[in-house]
Amino acid sequence: MKNISLNNYSIDYSKHAPALASDAGDFLLHVSSLERARRNLAREAERKAETPKYAPPPPKPVPRPEPPQEDPPKTRRTATNRGKPKRPPVIVAIISGLFVSAVVLLAATGLYGTYCFSRGLPGDVNVYASTAMYCLAVFCGSFWAGAVVKRQSLMPVYVIAGAYLATSIAVSLHLFELSEFKFTMLLLKIILTAGSALLGFVLSLIPYLINRAIKSQRQKERERRLRRKAHY
Repeated sequence: MKNISLNNYSIDYSKHAPALASDAGDFLLHVSSLERARRNLAREAERKAETPKYAPPPPKPVPRPEPPQEDPPKTRRTATNRGKPKRPPVIVAIISGLFVSAVVLLAATGLYGTYCFSRGLPGDVNVYASTAMYCLAVFCGSFWAGAVVKRQSLMPVYVIAGAYLATSIAVSLHLFELSEFKFTMLLLKIILTAGSALLGFVLSLIPYLINRAIKSQRQKERERRLRRKAHY
């Protein structure tokens, strides 16, 4: 083996080493990329310093108008209608009162005619019987109408009494001549018709009192049951 002597080699530091010379390009590229990154960071810092610290708040969104809501079905009386009194059914009371009075008049006439026929009596000439049946019909019609409106209006009584009075006068003019028609008879018809109608209207309070008594009795019975349950 050949001996290597250190004197055969001399190190010259003035020359570039081969290893350094081979990597010189990569080193320069690395330095330039670092410098470029430093510049970018400095430029970004300057841009941030120029921009305000607090950006203005974004504009508030404009609320959209809500569509109008439809009113719920009126299953009950609303608060605005609670204070108003409910109108009585005047038209229903008039129609039903006239119907009831006509039924009563026809029934009374039929029963009285049957009675007279069975006894062989001339029923068509009895003034008292015809007057009684007339007053009974007016009374029943006014009684029914007053109960329907719960005695809150006299209009049905006026209409029923006026209808019967006009019908009675028309029938009297047809049966009697005008010379036989006396003022006292007309005055008597007015008094009997008005008296029967007002009496029916006043006595129509009876169904109201009966209904009120029934409701009061049911309320007492309900309270009695609640007390029994609470006791046990």
